[in-house]
Amino acid sequence: MVHCTCQVVSITQYAAHGHMQVTLAPVEDASIPRNERIAVASPPLGQITLMLDNWDALKVFTLGHYVSVDFAPVATGASSQAQ
Repeated sequence: MVHCTCQVVSITQYAAHGHMQVTLAPVEDASIPRNERIAVASPPLGQITLMLDNWDALKVFTLGHYVSVDFAPVATGASSQAQ
């Protein structure tokens, strides 16, 4: 599993389509010892963009706040629904 701490850097509402776009940017997690971080040589780069129409799920995201993201392999054909 790969763990990433991300900051919510933008939230855009698309009223015509009834959804929100949330953009997350990875940040270094100072609570993890330097030698155990994924990006040892440089800070993490990139972004994750989500298009959401579940208004309850959007409550997790507040501009400027941080969220935790975990990546783990799943079996081919696994349901995209969280258990």
